[in-house]
Amino acid sequence: MRTIEAKHAAPNPEPEQEGPASPVASLTLSPPTEGGIAGEVCAVDFGRPPRLSLVAATSAIAGEITPGQWALSNGLGPSVALGIKIEIIPLTCARWWLMDFGQAEAGTLPVRFKTEKEVIDYGGTTNGEPGKVTFSRSMEIRLLIVGSYAAPETYLRLPAGRHQYLAALYEPSRTAYRIVGVGLNLTLLNSNEKPWQRKWKLGVATQKNKALGTTFFVPTLENSGTTTAAEQAELVRLIERQLPS
Repeated sequence: MRTIEAKHAAPNPEPEQEGPASPVASLTLSPPTEGGIAGEVCAVDFGRPPRLSLVAATSAIAGEITPGQWALSNGLGPSVALGIKIEIIPLTCARWWLMDFGQAEAGTLPVRFKTEKEVIDYGGTTNGEPGKVTFSRSMEIRLLIVGSYAAPETYLRLPAGRHQYLAALYEPSRTAYRIVGVGLNLTLLNSNEKPWQRKWKLGVATQKNKALGTTFFVPTLENSGTTTAAEQAELVRLIERQLPS
């Protein structure tokens, strides 16, 4: 065995970096909690958010939740009934062309594209051409649900200021997009606001299909005022740290 004097070894060698270090905003270090694990907290740790939906009579969760109200589901436990009116803070809004309901293969998620050209290249249509798979406008909204709800611990919660909000992903159907998606899109375009600068209330209305003689539920959208400067600072920090780019 050879003894190497301390002066020949670097006390704190710096690892080589091939590129710039990750920005501080992409993660935060958290101390260990009782029974918890300390380490980085970033978007990949949370998986896909629970889905927010307006429960219809034909919904997969209609057996758990009475139709005609908003609900959360994550596939890990019981769905959560939220009532007929909820307040939300949108974090991000992204528009898509989404394959219309019932045209995807069983057991697979509907196909979606960002541009109409991608739809046409796929062999689909946005204007109902016969013999083709139809796509309609949709919007993927990542949001926080304001208020206290008795949801199981498996449901994602994100911190903003002193509060822990239930987080969800909402993708309006074709009918719902005409109300929610168009309303949000016009507000963002005309005011040059960011999604998180305003709160909204989602309600429920009943419409009738005269041809079939049936009724169905559609969402309502109501402006609930702007978020405060302090809330906006917290929301920006939340988006930078815990939402995917």
